[in-house]
Amino acid sequence: MICFSLFNLAGGELILILTVIFILLGLKQLTELVKGLGEGFREFIKATREVSDELGQAWSDENLPRKSGPPFLMVLTVLLGAVCLVLLAYEFSK
Repeated sequence: MICFSLFNLAGGELILILTVIFILLGLKQLTELVKGLGEGFREFIKATREVSDELGQAWSDENLPRKSGPPFLMVLTVLLGAVCLVLLAYEFSK
C-alpha cells in the first residue's frame, strides 16, 4: 500500500476504481487485458535478457573484467524499472 500512498489513494478508492474498471470492461475483456499485460511483461523480460546476454558477450570478447551479481538482482532491477515506467506513464497521462 506504500506505492498507492504516493497518489493519495485509500483502500476504498482503489476498490471503487477496480469495480468501475470491472464493470466497464467486463470479465472477458479484463482477462484478455491481464493476459496481454502478462505477455508484454514476458516479452520485456526476454528482450532484457537478450540485451544482457549480448552485452555480456561483448564484455567477454573484449577480455575486460566483468562483475556480475546474483541473478535475482537483475530480476529485481527489471521489476523496479517496470514499476517506474508504469508510474511515469500514470503521471504523464494526467
